[in-house]
Amino acid sequence: MLLDVALHDLLARQAGMSVARWLADETTPGQQSPGIAPSTGQQVPDIAPSADGGAPAGQRVPGISPVGAATPLPPVSYHTNQTLFWSSREQMLQQAEAYVARGFTELKLRVGVAGFDQDLDRVGALRRRFGGAISLAADANGQWPAREALARLRALAPFDLSYLEQPIADGHADHPDHGYAALADASPIPLMLDESMSSEADLARVIGLGGKVWAHLKLVKMGGIGPALRAARQLNAAGVPFMIGQMNEGAAATAAALHVAGATRPAHAELYGADGLGNDPVAGLIYHRGLVSSPSACGLGVSFDPARAEFIQEFCK
Repeated sequence: MLLDVALHDLLARQAGMSVARWLADETTPGQQSPGIAPSTGQQVPDIAPSADGGAPAGQRVPGISPVGAATPLPPVSYHTNQTLFWSSREQMLQQAEAYVARGFTELKLRVGVAGFDQDLDRVGALRRRFGGAISLAADANGQWPAREALARLRALAPFDLSYLEQPIADGHADHPDHGYAALADASPIPLMLDESMSSEADLARVIGLGGKVWAHLKLVKMGGIGPALRAARQLNAAGVPFMIGQMNEGAAATAAALHVAGATRPAHAELYGADGLGNDPVAGLIYHRGLVSSPSACGLGVSFDPARAEFIQEFCK
């Protein structure tokens, strides 16, 4: 994946454009600039984030323009969700409040860690607190018993979830009675696969379900920008909704996922992997009002600071 991302960054820089524009031009010439967030139409401000990765502090970020360029390139941006990982109920609600206060209105709740009664309570608490002001989803990470999954989905239906991610383990995916085909036919909530999406065979299986099940594409699982782009193109062609995501890998990997999202326009995006990191040696991503963006720049639009990588060297000793 590292070589794949580096080569895409280099090729886009040589062409004098962002990776997102370079990919979009290769896919669909004339596509709308990824510099405008598709969900809101907001223009991304050319300002740096605060030290905690939250609201911008007001400092301008100089773009990296191609040699001889008269004007800077437009920023690349996309809407992103935020995930509420397992914690106490009080901490979960406080974290949700903080995200919504920063303008993030797409929240995903981790479920399947404790009893299902706690999942119901937490989902209900979030919906009661924020009402229709947020888009709410849940992720079971394959922890639900296959025979109980449909009953749990029906119990969650009144809370208007956007989707339920990976309700059952991959080992049950093709079961005739409890697998994803049967589950999706009866589920009142759209289903999305994550842990079950890491190969061409997985992609073919999802496409074969005809849009009944959605896909979460992560670059690190698919093998980089190139494989993820090919998968996204196939899903778009088949009319299957999908998400572009990452695995809390920091700014470099998140920037790569951002540019793939900008080029392929997924229904959902999970791009919070650099939000709030204080010791990331890669800089350049901005989180603001529910969007993540890279400033006006060629390539991925991020920069590497060797001095901030010292902690990695110390850790490896």
